[in-house]
This record gives sequence, C-alpha cells and structure tokens, in this order.
Amino acid sequence: MSTIRTAAPGDGTSVARLYAIAMGTDDAPDPTSPMIQAIEGNGGLVPVPFGTAHCIVAEAEGDVVGMIHAAPPVQWLQDLPGSRAKALAHRILQVELLAVDAGSRGAGLGQRLLEAVEARVRDQQGYLVIGKVRAGDFTAMRYYRRRGYIIAGKREPVVFQTTKGGENITVLDDEFHLFAKAVQPGTALHRDRSMNCIYLVAE
Repeated sequence: MSTIRTAAPGDGTSVARLYAIAMGTDDAPDPTSPMIQAIEGNGGLVPVPFGTAHCIVAEAEGDVVGMIHAAPPVQWLQDLPGSRAKALAHRILQVELLAVDAGSRGAGLGQRLLEAVEARVRDQQGYLVIGKVRAGDFTAMRYYRRRGYIIAGKREPVVFQTTKGGENITVLDDEFHLFAKAVQPGTALHRDRSMNCIYLVAE
C-alpha cells in the first residue's frame, strides 16, 4: 500500500535522491544542498517568488519512492505587471520534476502524484497544470498525453481568458515543448490549428 502526501521534514535526502535519478546522475545527496535544506526547514510547502512550491511524495512501506515538485511559473509571471502576476500566481502550477524509483514504476504512482498537483490547483480555483518536455522525448510526451495533457508545438501558446482579459503562456526555447491540462470541471483545452494556438474553453 502506498500513500501520497506532502513532503515533511525528514524527507529531504529522499527527495534529493529522486531528483538525482530524474536528472540522470548518481551523485549522493549533499546534506547542505538548498533542496534538502528547504524540505527540512519547510516540509513540502516552500515559499518561492509569487507563491508556494509544492513537493508531494509517494511513500511505500515507510520509504519515499516517488516525488513531484510543482510551483508557480516564475519565469512567465515575472514578465507580467506586479498586480497581474500576483492575481494569476495561484491559478497555474508548473510541474518541474516528477520521479519514481525504478523498482516502484508501473504501479500508477506517477499518475497519482500528478493528480495530487491537479487537485491542489482545483482547490485554489486555478485553471491549469503545465510543464515542459524536451523536444524529441516521445516517451515522456506519450506519458503525459495518456494522462489527459496536450502537448503544444514549438512556441505554440496556450491562451486563456481572465476577468482582466486574455493571457497566453508558451515556451520560447525550441529544445522544449509545453504540456498542459485544464483541471476545473467543465473546462478543456482545444487546439485551433488555423490560429496555431491552444485555447482553454468552458464546455
């Protein structure tokens, strides 16, 4: 039996180990690393620019075997006017890392971790969960598509309406594609090929 929960003090080394696995390194976690210090000091709710980063873990038989880290999309928000950025910061979470131990894969833990982030956005009355996937990483693209995410083309924006007008979010780095999912009931993302963009719409 596995449990999905917010990371807590004491999980820092396990989270750092999973981060290293996801990044393809074999480095032993450094106890003084900022990631470990943040988890040990704040648990899984870490203050960041424009809001809070969420570190959620999967625990099985007392061991942390999976984690997801999501935060407000700081690079996008910092280009908006201050009041606008503050209003939108809790509406979107960006998946920055998703990792599951090799021995625990295939049991649906990655999907449950994603669903936990989606639930947090819904609870905040938010619109979207987004992230970036490397161009050409078709395995990752398939993974997110199967879980209801849409993969944007290179520089293809996701457009959505707010009470203050329209906004769009995109990835300008051609080495990556944006992936996104609408999380509120009754909403969905639809691609408009004639306009080369993806719209968030109410169904």
